Amino acid sequence: MTDPGADRWRRLTVKEGWQRFVADEPTERPERKRVGEYRRLDERSRSAYDRERLRHAHGFGPIRSLYADIHRSLERLVVSNELRGPGARHGAALDGNPGNGKTTIVSHFGRHYERRCRARYPHELTPDGHEYLPVVYVNVDALPTIKGLNYAILTFYGMGPPKRANARELTQLVLECARCCQTSLVVIDDIHLLELRREADRDANNHLKRLANDLQATFVYAGVGLSHGGFMHEGLHGADAALAQISQRFKRLPVEPLRRSTATERAMWLGVLSVFERELVLLQAKDGDLTGQADYLWRRTQGVIGSLTQLLTEAAAEAIDAGAERITRKLLDGIDVGYAAEVGAGRQQPRRQAA
Repeated sequence: MTDPGADRWRRLTVKEGWQRFVADEPTERPERKRVGEYRRLDERSRSAYDRERLRHAHGFGPIRSLYADIHRSLERLVVSNELRGPGARHGAALDGNPGNGKTTIVSHFGRHYERRCRARYPHELTPDGHEYLPVVYVNVDALPTIKGLNYAILTFYGMGPPKRANARELTQLVLECARCCQTSLVVIDDIHLLELRREADRDANNHLKRLANDLQATFVYAGVGLSHGGFMHEGLHGADAALAQISQRFKRLPVEPLRRSTATERAMWLGVLSVFERELVLLQAKDGDLTGQADYLWRRTQGVIGSLTQLLTEAAAEAIDAGAERITRKLLDGIDVGYAAEVGAGRQQPRRQAA
């Protein structure tokens, strides 16, 4: 029988997986072999080399220039909260459409923050003998409730919540875990699933506000359409929207597609393409294979980093599999990515909604 906890190290939403993520380093770029040398490899060695190249295409790490400004804002926030006295702390909410890199940004900031914390306090246990866990990372469920949020947080800590415990008892257990483990950063992804239209959603939102009030921790949210979806104003409208605590306490950090309207924006886009050009190990690649197709690649992806990553990693896999060993316009034309990107590029027609 399979151990249900055996895959914990694979998930960021449990401490084992999160700690592995914190400790992991980006993959090392494989050496680029000469074509003749590659062809002389036996089948097993060639397959291993191809796998290593593809693994690096997915694992060379996020492009720091894409999130540097947001990381600086988050760093200022946590430092300010660390120096703040008792009382509610300010938080941040990363807001943007799917594919713009919100999860990458918050997870890597949490990773950076935990490394900084452990550099200052390089011990596995707190002075009171509890496990030191400075960061908690959880996702919101599709139908969030107070009990569901408590379960998610307790699951991260590795706690088996009492089956018969009520919401108040679970909340006290969450507060106790966070205090004992000296948690000072709580990252909650997919926060847009708290639509605040249902009473249970509003209760769950109030529960998070209580946790933020009672814990000596910074809360960072990430979600889709938080401003126009009403999350930042807690579903309130008109004059009542000014009373929303989220909009007062949480800084909204927009995460948007890359643009190409100004010289600075075009330089950023070329810089991103040059990183992919450098890191994708293809034996026949030439300088400018990607940067020389900057206009085309922007039309294909509309500057959405998730779409660009999908397009180029699939193109690299196809170039290796087909033996072309180079990303060309013809090869890119043959690869479909997400539906939204294909519609935006005019390669697919939007589906009509049924009457």
